[in-house]
Amino acid sequence: MAENRHATSIAPITVAPLFGQITIIACFFLSWNLLRVPSTNITFSAAAIFLVAFLLLFSTRLRMAVFGRFTAFWLLGVAMLIGGLLIGSVLNGATTRWLIVGGQYFFALAMLAAVFASLSEWTLHRAALAFVFGVALSQLIGVIAIQFYTYEDLTPIVGRTFLMGNGRLGAMTGEPNSNGAQCAFALVLLVHAALGHRISGWLAFLTGGVIVAGMVASASVTSFIACVLGLGILLVFTSFGVMAKIIVPTALLAIAYVGMGGPVPEIFLSRVAEALVSFDPTQAGTFTGRVALMDEAWRMADDNIFFGLGVDRFREVSVFGAPVHNLYLLLLNEGGILSLLGLITLIICLFAAAFDIQRRNRLNGAMCLAMASIFFTYAASMPHMYDRIWAGPVLLAFAIGMAPVASWLQTYAGPPSYAPPRGGNAGAVA
Repeated sequence: MAENRHATSIAPITVAPLFGQITIIACFFLSWNLLRVPSTNITFSAAAIFLVAFLLLFSTRLRMAVFGRFTAFWLLGVAMLIGGLLIGSVLNGATTRWLIVGGQYFFALAMLAAVFASLSEWTLHRAALAFVFGVALSQLIGVIAIQFYTYEDLTPIVGRTFLMGNGRLGAMTGEPNSNGAQCAFALVLLVHAALGHRISGWLAFLTGGVIVAGMVASASVTSFIACVLGLGILLVFTSFGVMAKIIVPTALLAIAYVGMGGPVPEIFLSRVAEALVSFDPTQAGTFTGRVALMDEAWRMADDNIFFGLGVDRFREVSVFGAPVHNLYLLLLNEGGILSLLGLITLIICLFAAAFDIQRRNRLNGAMCLAMASIFFTYAASMPHMYDRIWAGPVLLAFAIGMAPVASWLQTYAGPPSYAPPRGGNAGAVA
């Protein structure tokens, strides 16, 4: 939707819809990390979003109030996270690497949030569906490809991470754990759209089936747990009636599929199913190795609590030669207590804003709680999360939740005796 007559800008009103159209395309390819400039972390989606950010900033339409009354806390958390890494990097000669990582954290956590907050609710809902369909297409390509080609066949064409040597699917996301996360995020947004009647039931069912197939092929225990947690929160905080309508038929279909001998990837059975059935986490892929890294990171934290090691230096001092797969411990060691407190501030802000949204709109609030829970879960099992694929879906969900409130605030013209100006969401574009 274009801006109404009450908005002011140095840019022509006719360009406003272009911002939303570019963002929708960017969100479709948000999970496609393989679609990037070679040897860089500049994806097609990131370039498109950067273009929108530049246009919004140039036209004075970029809105920094990304979390409503929680915006100051969010930006403070971003500053603390990046600032702690800066101090550690300067002290340990890793300033050049900080410029890259710190810039990407700022883009993912601040600039991307500002872009989403500057768009209309109509555009945001379509951007969310675009993300869902982009993830579904990625999984469809992956699932079909692994039926006809081997790791050796695919590696020369799409690289080593589209399909791992052990059979795990990375799809267009390019890494199995990240791919599973995109599936979990997409399923929450898909169910939210279905409950909001923005997508038909049969299309939601088919799309969800493709995404689930991709998540199973990625064989990630964290993805499975995060997905169940996210969908459970979404449905419980929406209504138990909806939960019964969705969970019961889905569970019956899954049982029927397995009972009739439907094919299940062997890698999923060995990495995920055995660990869940036996309640033995040591059966879950690299669990033992990750625990050893976390134990090492906890012991090292005493020496790095005030001044960290600097960006990406944990792998250099670790006896395992790898970063710890726990963002909280990694930031504590590389950015000191300041970076850790920054991440904690961001997590608290997400949940506080989600509950605030839930008071006004149960469905939107439940979606935000679910997305925040998935992000919180992955932060405990991944190293640095500066890629847009981590913050992007979460910030998109919160922008949808905040949009009605932002619209009311911008159309409010005074005490109750005054009527707000006509035209709706005056500050949003597209």
